[in-house]
Amino acid sequence: MNNPDPGWYPDPERPGLARYFDGAAWTTNTEQGNGGTTEKGNGGTTEKGDGGTTKSTSRPGSGASIAPVALSELEPVDQEADGPGTSVVEVNGTTYTDSVYFSGSSYRPSWVEYDLGRKFGRMTGVVGFNQDADAEIAGTVQVFGDGVELFSGPIRLTEIAQLDVPVDNVLRLRLQITYTGKDRNGSIVADGSVVFADTELVP
Repeated sequence: MNNPDPGWYPDPERPGLARYFDGAAWTTNTEQGNGGTTEKGNGGTTEKGDGGTTKSTSRPGSGASIAPVALSELEPVDQEADGPGTSVVEVNGTTYTDSVYFSGSSYRPSWVEYDLGRKFGRMTGVVGFNQDADAEIAGTVQVFGDGVELFSGPIRLTEIAQLDVPVDNVLRLRLQITYTGKDRNGSIVADGSVVFADTELVP
């Protein structure tokens, strides 16, 4: 399906605003209202037709309405990590049935990258370490979109982080863990996997 012409359309993420579509992708330019005869609808616009009826048009660039997608359904396009794997994983006393996990080196960040295709608006979920990791394990989790840091936060065996990360217009998503916990000898502990649990990409 062909993309609509460049122009101002109701912002699909923020009701009450209009966002400029350049014919291929959403831009960062917004303005109050849409200045036209279209009415805002979920994932697109609703235009008045003959006889007071309405017709729906899809969100520009999508071709169709996009449902949330589990991170576990995506295939990595690049990585410097062991894994990733997908399975049922226990994190901080809670069992998560839909999880992506990976591990790596104690002396450099470990990461996995995914192609989002500029299709999503937010990434939500929980991140922590698998329950059977070393007791001293700790680390810093980072999320990057096209090389820009979107999230950074610490985790430990008994501490998780909630994710609600904006990924609007992101092409390449990187999930990264840098291990920081040390054992009694001062060595970095990397005996455990970082787990992105119940993590979804939402339009």
